[in-house]
Amino acid sequence: SIEGAFNTYFRLGKLFPGPHLFAGAGITVLWAIAASLVPKMQKGDSAARSAHIAINAVILGLFTWQVSEPSGIKLTPDARVGWDGFLQLF
Repeated sequence: SIEGAFNTYFRLGKLFPGPHLFAGAGITVLWAIAASLVPKMQKGDSAARSAHIAINAVILGLFTWQVSEPSGIKLTPDARVGWDGFLQLF
């Protein structure tokens, strides 16, 4: 999600703040939190395991919401506008 936001800003000169951007940023943060629980899970902490599973369920929910929500599909034409300019850089 960080590269996606950077890429959009680099190509178009602006971001499109909305549910898609915030869900992606939230998923990235939740991935980091879920990954930070792994050492505790390896030591047998069942609370860490339950939290890890719950966090990943929230991530799945956010992802599913964005895939099924028209906002993700609506962003595609906006993001493609700058693609030709981006390719000219190389």
